Amino acid sequence: MNRRLHALFASVVLLAGCDATVTSVGAYDRGVQAQDTGVDARVPVRVTAHMDAGLPLDAARPPDAAFHGSSAGFYVEAEDGVLTAGIERASDAAASGGEYVVTAAGLQSSDVPGAARATYRVQLDAAGTYVVWTRVHSPDVARNAFWYRMDDGTWFVSRLSTGEDWYWGPLHESVDYNHPVQFELAAGEHVLSVANFIDGVGLDRLYFTTGTERPSGDDTSCRPPDSVKLGGVCVQSCGSQGGTTCGDQVCAGRTPIPAYDCAVCCIAP
Repeated sequence: MNRRLHALFASVVLLAGCDATVTSVGAYDRGVQAQDTGVDARVPVRVTAHMDAGLPLDAARPPDAAFHGSSAGFYVEAEDGVLTAGIERASDAAASGGEYVVTAAGLQSSDVPGAARATYRVQLDAAGTYVVWTRVHSPDVARNAFWYRMDDGTWFVSRLSTGEDWYWGPLHESVDYNHPVQFELAAGEHVLSVANFIDGVGLDRLYFTTGTERPSGDDTSCRPPDSVKLGGVCVQSCGSQGGTTCGDQVCAGRTPIPAYDCAVCCIAP
């Protein structure tokens, strides 16, 4: 897609009158849900708008133009959003257009959305139930999450699969990989905001759609989150193999299962 069109993205303003509701019920099914040991049960997977610890979203008013997107599906380059300090541009030959954005080293905000932001303002041509896919990369299971919200709604945490490749996954809550969040959006302008949770998480591209199609551009022959490529080989997750437990103590005396997301994985009764 013409990158000049992508350059029309600009907004850190919450737009009055946006009509959006969110559910996380969907027919999307990629098989058994993977278990992710990067999850801390004490960390909230959502926060309300008043808990936003980031910069005021009306701190800088960008140009009025918004990207015009079709309900039939459209792509957005991550680097063409409005980026605040802490969200950096980076280069990778494997990224779309050779560039992506990444949370700067040392930034962590697991309790509330961080101040490092990437925001994307779109003008939708039709109302509908939208799913937003992200082409992402997580360096390891300790750095595998980011915050997001649509308009001025609730902030959610999306957990990612790790691995060597960029891959597409729909926005979801925590590790509920099999059920993408569905955004009920009116025709008109809407703002998708992404905030830092942990450093090192890369975002390359977004895809908005009311359909069930998978966006193009997967580098991997594996099936994240069920399997990811490590050392050039697809390695399965603990959950996709029927494993239910991670850890030396709880798996003591049980047959271990090799898994990319769990150092010691086993099936517990």
